[in-house]
Parts: sequence; structure tokens; C-alpha cells
Amino acid sequence: YAAIDSYLSTLFEKASYLGLEYLVFGSSAARRIPEGMSLEDGRAEIVEFLKYHVVPQAEKYNIPVAIEPLRPQECNAINTIDDGVEVAKKVDSPYIKVLADVAHMYCQNESMEKILDYKDCIVHAHTSNPDPDPSSGKKRIYPQKGDAFSQASFVEPLKAVGVKYCSIEADVIDFESDARGAYEVLKE
Repeated sequence: YAAIDSYLSTLFEKASYLGLEYLVFGSSAARRIPEGMSLEDGRAEIVEFLKYHVVPQAEKYNIPVAIEPLRPQECNAINTIDDGVEVAKKVDSPYIKVLADVAHMYCQNESMEKILDYKDCIVHAHTSNPDPDPSSGKKRIYPQKGDAFSQASFVEPLKAVGVKYCSIEADVIDFESDARGAYEVLKE
């Protein structure tokens, strides 16, 4: 843990210098539970890591960390908003929050309304069109007018629980066009 603690110290110091308001714990590899370990034991290790290694740095620099639930194809530990909130509650620190990612929620068939259950738990969100035309070869793309998925179904619950920030996390086809279209959709 000495190397990890040193890394975390440097990470939080640089994040503070840059004025970041939160960090995201989203690496699938960093949270993958090894074969042979139970989900309960794996999550317990994640809770310990967050509580005893991340939280002290988060407190020192006043920078919360958001746990990002990922779809099961990417991570076997924290897959839903419920999972993220459960881990955050076990850490029991105001510096551990949750990130809502529309693509992962969509893959898990989670209702976007689930966000409403977690006021003060969600600090950030990622949006995209989580259901692009399969011919694009992309898992998720920038939101555009005419998409079957309604961005309002995701953004409205976020606004209702006070989430201030939402970024686009998606594959790019043509950045200038994609960004312009997404801006118009999200502005609505």
C-alpha cells in the first residue's frame, strides 16, 4: 500500500492544484474481483481501500471521489447505481459519492428514475446516446436530434437531485459535428 498511498498523495495534490472539484473511481481493472473471491469479500476490499487510503487524501484536499458503476462486461464488482451507493454508504464518508453513467444504466436496464432515490449521493454524470445504430460499430455516441433515447429522461432526474455536472463520454465519429449536435440536444 505504500506505493498506492504515494500515488494517491500525488494524484490529489495535482488535482487540487488544477482546481478539480472531484475525482472518479471508474477503472474497471482496479475494481475487478479476482476469480475465486466472493462478491462480498471483493466489495469489502474496495470499501477498505476507499476508507483507509482514498478518504484521507480526499479529506486533506477537500476533493470528493465518485464511484462509477460499470456494466458487467467491464467490471464484476459495482454494476448499478444501487451497488455504487451501497459501497459509498459502507465507506461512510461525505467524500465518497457516486457517478451516474447513462450507458451503463441503460445496459443494466436501470430506470433513469432510480437517480431520484439518491439525492446527495450522486455528484457527477456521463451521458451519451447509449443505443446507437449497430452499423456505427460504436457502443455509445454523442447525443443527436432524432435519437430514440431521450436525454431528458436522464438529465431531468439529475437536475432534480442537484447534480451540477454532466459530461459526454462517447465515441466520436466527427467531433465538430458530434459536439455541435450534442450541445443543441443537451441545451434543450
